[in-house]
Amino acid sequence: MQTVRALGRAYTRFFAGGAVVFLRAARHVTEREMALMSDAVQIMSMELGVRFLTDYLRGDSYFRLGPADPPHLNKIRACVQFRLFETMHSNADVFEKIIADCCREKSTAPGF
Repeated sequence: MQTVRALGRAYTRFFAGGAVVFLRAARHVTEREMALMSDAVQIMSMELGVRFLTDYLRGDSYFRLGPADPPHLNKIRACVQFRLFETMHSNADVFEKIIADCCREKSTAPGF
């Protein structure tokens, strides 16, 4: 459980860094876009998990495995993405606050 918490904190820092970079680069972000950012990363994680799982069930034809890769690597990748989705979904309020804080910083920054 301690490892999961540490990964959660690491992912939160990663997400915050990505949000800052994206929002600084964006010329204009609407209220609706801000409201959907947390959902968007959750959906992307779920979508990638489904793609990994589908590929595993179809014989690893899209995400091909190398000779040194474990035989169930795409199934493992799918499970990781599903776990990431669960973590983000259960902590959506944290990610929404990060986005709101980043947007608030951007709106008060000179030149915006």
